[in-house]
Amino acid sequence: MVLESAYPVCKTETMMDFSFKNTLASITNPNPGRDWSVALAILILLFVLLFAYAAYLFVGLRWGDLTGHAQIPQTQQPTVTRGKLESVLETYRARKANFEAGNFGPSGLFDPAE
Repeated sequence: MVLESAYPVCKTETMMDFSFKNTLASITNPNPGRDWSVALAILILLFVLLFAYAAYLFVGLRWGDLTGHAQIPQTQQPTVTRGKLESVLETYRARKANFEAGNFGPSGLFDPAE
């Protein structure tokens, strides 16, 4: 007594055979379900590859592997000294005194209508 399965049995010898004629026949006889699945699989694969390439570029540029490491000597130099700060403060004090005294100099702007 032979019991038949409700599921189709795949024969390995027919699955392993590849022929160009069958490929062309599948193109001329479209199968929408299969075609959308193949298109979706290709798009997902392309998206994954694009994401991997973007991550490679990001990490490579971030850590300098792609551009090389520039060895810049790091020396501590004060960018603001007390003398420079005092000169700026004196400039603003002079401006404040001129403003309070009403000594307004000529404007740097001009009227193009004149």
